Amino acid sequence: MSIIYIINSWTLIKLIAKMSVKIRLSRAGAKKKPYYKIVVADSRSPRDGRFIEKIGSYSPLLANDNQKRVVVDVEKAKYWLSVGAKPTERVEKFFVQLDMSNKKLKSDYDICVGVITAVNGVKGYVKVRSFTDKPQDITTFCKVFDENEKEYNLSVITLKKDYIIVGIKGINSRNDAEKLRNTKLFIKRSELPQAGNEEFYHADLIGSEAKLKNGTKFGVGISLKSMILIPRKLYTTRLLSRTSIIGKALESGIWDLKVHNIRDYANDKHQTVDDTSYGGGSGMVMRPDILGDAIDGCFDKTKPIIYLSPKGKLFNQSVAKSLVESKDGINVICGRYEGIDERVFKEYNITSISMGDFVVSCGDVVLFPLIDCCVRMLPEVLAEDAKKEESFSVESRYKHLLEYPHYTKPPEWKGYRVPEVLTSAKKIKELTANKQIPEFRPGDTVKVYVKIVEGSAERIQAYEGVCINRKFRGIGSTFTLRKISHGEGVERKFNLYSPRLDKIEVVRKGKVRRAKLYYMRELSGKAARIEERIKISGSAPVTDASVAEFKKAKGDAPAAESKKAKAKAAKTEKE
Repeated sequence: MSIIYIINSWTLIKLIAKMSVKIRLSRAGAKKKPYYKIVVADSRSPRDGRFIEKIGSYSPLLANDNQKRVVVDVEKAKYWLSVGAKPTERVEKFFVQLDMSNKKLKSDYDICVGVITAVNGVKGYVKVRSFTDKPQDITTFCKVFDENEKEYNLSVITLKKDYIIVGIKGINSRNDAEKLRNTKLFIKRSELPQAGNEEFYHADLIGSEAKLKNGTKFGVGISLKSMILIPRKLYTTRLLSRTSIIGKALESGIWDLKVHNIRDYANDKHQTVDDTSYGGGSGMVMRPDILGDAIDGCFDKTKPIIYLSPKGKLFNQSVAKSLVESKDGINVICGRYEGIDERVFKEYNITSISMGDFVVSCGDVVLFPLIDCCVRMLPEVLAEDAKKEESFSVESRYKHLLEYPHYTKPPEWKGYRVPEVLTSAKKIKELTANKQIPEFRPGDTVKVYVKIVEGSAERIQAYEGVCINRKFRGIGSTFTLRKISHGEGVERKFNLYSPRLDKIEVVRKGKVRRAKLYYMRELSGKAARIEERIKISGSAPVTDASVAEFKKAKGDAPAAESKKAKAKAAKTEKE
């Protein structure tokens, strides 16, 4: 005999209301092959793999444009949202991407207005970082509650510059207040005052579609968070003023900058954030507990965390491009003192980036070039033509090479004239007709002698490297040489008919596939060395005749015709 239990929908909703239901990710993949289930679960129960229902999946290894990267059963998701289930921040972003942005279905009716950052004193007072225009306004709302919808009655004790000290009804001891550290405080959207004309609350813009002026969709805006130890006034300099390029972009809403002071998370009256180093040595080290609280309170840990330090990876245009491709934004910690505790790197998987081999008092100074370099790569910040003319632009025709010298009007200034080669058509014809240029191609090792003028003196500088590219014909002909200097690949572009070139010599002939030549741009040290298939010893210049004699002496067979040449010959014969 079978027994069937029937439960009506009203009872089910009532049972669900008694739980704290979350829609979150549940790890299901193997090691180094992450895969997540999107599940509905009771947040009060331990994360033991149990859940109420699976409503989708997330595969981070798949490309962003792959439809199988995020799969959600929309009907089930809408049902659980309608009965009060709250998605985590990551899951809510998935819902926005899937156009499940109906305000009735989203949890953004709960607006975060502040966060409890630390305990103050022994009477149970806490420090609150308020997100309202005036910090004390957070206590004027009728109902302030946490993520579990527990309500709090707040009263202002002391108003500080960047935070307020608040008393909470029912919290009378430091131990009780310590349990509330990092608690986010929310209010209902309906409690906010009516926004003015063309004014919006941040929460109202969550999930809004961003478009270019021509109507092209390009996703959501980028948020850049920076954690520093200096006052916010420094960031009102000309870099972010309305007259600068990135300042105009900031004002237009193309990007955003949020600055946080780590001292807000200190737990003593002196706001101490550093201490002496174990093992001795001069200088102070950032404490892991203070910095950890700051990271937990400010950063979205789904975004990459960057630490500016001289010992990190050298910053260049390629690194900037990879940061810009982090479409949800990045978090930046500016180095200071002797550095930060090594345990913080392991806990939060922090990547170190160096702006160069030099020392400054603090990392806040070198944050400006990082911001400027990244922001100017965003859509609509610069004109497309301007991007293509930049030396290190990815779209540039110069392909990460330094540009040639530039001249403009007047033709003569303080005794200096524009080179005749740029102004005389007759001189251009003479150069292309009379200059002796040896035959060489990509893969050959070439030595160039360049005329260097220093004041009234002139000298010859030699530059030897592997030719990795030849472009154009006639007076516009150029070639690029690459060599390894101190373990790093260095490239230099020359105009074949430039009057600055005194002589060109072919040192060695080599056979290297062009694809390999470009692949080695990403390498350094021994890995960037090119192994030519043919090597001829001797310092004398090598000609095509000497190469043929070398092949003959070795007994090498003549090079076979390429497949393309054979196919062409067969087609001609058939015709």
